[in-house]
Amino acid sequence: MASTISVIITSDLSNAPDAATVLFGWNGRSYQVDLTADEKRDFEAALQPYLGVAQIANKKSSQREPSRAVAVGLVPATVRAWAFSNGVDVPKRGRIPQDVIQRFQEAHSS
Repeated sequence: MASTISVIITSDLSNAPDAATVLFGWNGRSYQVDLTADEKRDFEAALQPYLGVAQIANKKSSQREPSRAVAVGLVPATVRAWAFSNGVDVPKRGRIPQDVIQRFQEAHSS
């Protein structure tokens, strides 16, 4: 016996069927909303005055650079745990000082 399962995407605004997912970003966050074709046109029309004068942001320039510990493949929580257990002074939050990272690497080099 064969069976068919259908997924019907409905609008998040009107609960109408035949919607599609629309992705957009605002203030550095990504969003998605399911809209019908008419709602999508209204959404795009509302954004058009702003999109017409906006510049497309380069993803690299709009994202923060990772801290040095992350850049070299270290997990900051692991470095902090090691530091605390070895009596090394390290801030609970924020950037881990380079000398602490060096001590961690030296302690874990083979």
